[in-house]
Amino acid sequence: MLFFQSLEIPTGDLKSNIEEAIKTYFGFDVPVLIMPYSKLKTIFNECPLPKEKKENSYFMFVYSEPKVSAINEIGGLTGKNEEFYITKNAIYFCSAKGYGQTKFNNNFFEKKLDITATARNYKTVLKLLSLCKDLN
Repeated sequence: MLFFQSLEIPTGDLKSNIEEAIKTYFGFDVPVLIMPYSKLKTIFNECPLPKEKKENSYFMFVYSEPKVSAINEIGGLTGKNEEFYITKNAIYFCSAKGYGQTKFNNNFFEKKLDITATARNYKTVLKLLSLCKDLN
């Protein structure tokens, strides 16, 4: 994860530049997600989970908006002591068993929704917000 400010390079160009630099240096493609502080803060604040669950939850940031038909296909799925909410920008997920024990992980959502996503836990998102606030 990187933090930076750029007033000179448009976001789309910056994304392409970073992806190309990673490919050139490491020899493989890595998707890059660029998100402004305001969007990260909105996603965090709009988490529909109650506070006690939110503090043990995961935020999966999506690179593109999931299709409604795909959301509808998995919307009724449930797991024991697991719950998730899908929005156009994120998937909010909580499991009493912990992330490593769940069937609803990042790979599950990427496959079922045909998207690319990256997951971070509550504490990491809180830290990201703190670090980004200083750049804003």
